[in-house]
Amino acid sequence: MRVTTATLPFMWLGRPVGAVLLDMDGTMADTKHAHAEAWEQWAELHGIGVSKEEYLRDLFGRSNEDVLPQLFPGKTLAEIRALAAEKEEVFLKAVRDGLVQQVDGLDDFVARAIARNLPVAVASSAPRRNVETIVEVFGLASLIPVRLGVEDVERAKPAPDLFQKASGLLGVPAEQCLVFEDSLHGLEASRAAGCRSIAITTLHAAECLEGHADLAVKDFRELLRLPDWNSF
Repeated sequence: MRVTTATLPFMWLGRPVGAVLLDMDGTMADTKHAHAEAWEQWAELHGIGVSKEEYLRDLFGRSNEDVLPQLFPGKTLAEIRALAAEKEEVFLKAVRDGLVQQVDGLDDFVARAIARNLPVAVASSAPRRNVETIVEVFGLASLIPVRLGVEDVERAKPAPDLFQKASGLLGVPAEQCLVFEDSLHGLEASRAAGCRSIAITTLHAAECLEGHADLAVKDFRELLRLPDWNSF
């Protein structure tokens, strides 16, 4: 029988990789500036004096349900969720208008994973609607059937729930799952779930990620040039 790349397990750091779990914001999509622009537009409508520079410095990476109660004290959870949905719709318009780009090499990496029979899932602390929209706009929906957002678990990152649920849905033990993340909270969640991890340096410099991830790279294109990965 002819042995093909797809039939061989991909080994990394001495263990087989059985599945790929992708964060979304900052990992699949370079969304930081689109979120900041959306925030500034939305905040101005509501008279909130937080600029996009302040948003990037102080608020980016935190969930809406963490930030908005501080800005709108006394609002009920339902009111906070309605405000969050309104803010996210401004961001999603930018996505649909093509203003959010893939992290370099993402589509090539996902295609190579599928060719190796490695299932791919998205496990994001963003709203599921954001996940679905970005996956659709990037043309990856048929390749990534498991797509999880913050509504799909009780605890968001840094709790391990999202990665544990994704590995369970894929039927792959967590220790064989390889997580791609950009945030320290996400890397903490990956470690708590028992996964290995690769950090994408869209949010933090590589030196800030030392000890938090097994490897840090600029993007998927850089990863696929590395000696351990150029045959992936």
